Amino acid sequence: MRRGSAALRRVTSVCVLLAVSGLGVQEASADRAFAVVYDDVINGGFARAANGLLECDRSEHTGNNSRCNDTNKTDDSELLHNNNNTTVTWTDVDTDPATENSSQATLTMPATSSVAWAGLYWVGNTETGGRTGTSVNTMDQVKLMLPGTNTYTTITADWCDTISVRFTCFADVSALVSMGGTGDYMVADVQANVGEDDFVGGWEILASYRDETAALKSLTVFHGHRSYGGNTTRTFGFSDFLTPLAGPIDARVGVSIGEGDDGTDDSGTFQSESAVVATALGLDPAAGSLIPNDDLGNGSLTIFGRNVTSRTPAYHNTLGFDVDVFDVSALMANGDTSATIILGGSAGETNELFKVDFEVDIHFPDIQVEKSVIDLNGGDVVPGDTLEYTIVTRNAASAFDTAINVVLTDDIPGGLDYEVGSMSFRNVGEVGFTSLDDSDSDGDLGSYDAGADSLSVALGVGAAEGVGGALAPGDEVTLVFRAVVELSL
Repeated sequence: MRRGSAALRRVTSVCVLLAVSGLGVQEASADRAFAVVYDDVINGGFARAANGLLECDRSEHTGNNSRCNDTNKTDDSELLHNNNNTTVTWTDVDTDPATENSSQATLTMPATSSVAWAGLYWVGNTETGGRTGTSVNTMDQVKLMLPGTNTYTTITADWCDTISVRFTCFADVSALVSMGGTGDYMVADVQANVGEDDFVGGWEILASYRDETAALKSLTVFHGHRSYGGNTTRTFGFSDFLTPLAGPIDARVGVSIGEGDDGTDDSGTFQSESAVVATALGLDPAAGSLIPNDDLGNGSLTIFGRNVTSRTPAYHNTLGFDVDVFDVSALMANGDTSATIILGGSAGETNELFKVDFEVDIHFPDIQVEKSVIDLNGGDVVPGDTLEYTIVTRNAASAFDTAINVVLTDDIPGGLDYEVGSMSFRNVGEVGFTSLDDSDSDGDLGSYDAGADSLSVALGVGAAEGVGGALAPGDEVTLVFRAVVELSL
């Protein structure tokens, strides 16, 4: 697990309720418990590339090629058909005759960014019922081709987990994606049998990137392998993030699912701690969304309900593999620290959730300090003159967060002698100035340290001796003091 700095990182916890059956091991035949694999607070965001590896087999649907025409559309029109009644074959778009299956997708990051973390997930199957082709590949290995290259690197999984005849694997590919950067990634040779009824295959690269020109975000990735459906619900909770205490919220959640079938009844809802009721993650198909409220896992790769076309092939129906990103900004309130996703399905629909990623903007105070000086004696500054300094400290009105524990420290410039007892300040909401004693144990908010030749003043609402208070957006405090130009100058 990669972590951010101790000063900024928010520890994130995750729990999954119902039918918890153990942690799982390499190629374990059981649900794998969800855990945090990546948690950071950085200027940057998430980028992803994903694609399916199976498609409608025209050789098996010679009398009904309209079926393959439907599944191979690349627009945002309604999805039709699923892998229950569609015979699938391998997608293979590379020029390497040695690969069994392959597909490509574009990972896009800002030009000024660098990769902080990247994970590769792949989903396949060992299904035999209705099988028309048997994969020769190995479950725990795939091939990855980086942008600008024409050779594959073999990737071995950090873990694989099997539920019935379908599996999910994960490998940390941070170093490789750091080398590859933005561009077209190709994944090949996922173990995936082909045929009719529940054959599935696909892959996803999720990367977090640093970019100092981007907003500060809390980024968290949870992964595991859990089935849901069959007239039961699965509750997935994640917590200890923090939405902004004030101002707008920009939050997204990504959901990755194996064996999602179009036209079958499965749903997902999202509920933050402040919400009274849960809200369906699906969107209105009438508005062009590929994901209706009652069919979350429907074999689509979408961002905000729209088909992701920066991939080859860009079929809007992957016939069983889902990677979808939802905007949940309007479903959260300022100060939320937890949320829940509830997944469920009808008796005839069972899917596997393998990853949830969450990102939310973080707002910090914008502390601004302005320092000015005037010569009370007028004219040129000469030895013996008294200089009056004014320091204005404010939290910008445009900030979306309150600064707490605010203490101002200012060193007396060289060549000057602090004028004892000259400090006064105007705290938040005050009209006039209050004199401050120089002692650090006199009960007021300011002190002068002769040894360090520096001033220290606790600022803001609720400030006490030696303990800073709070500056809300728009709050400001003014400190005034005097110093005398040394005669030796």
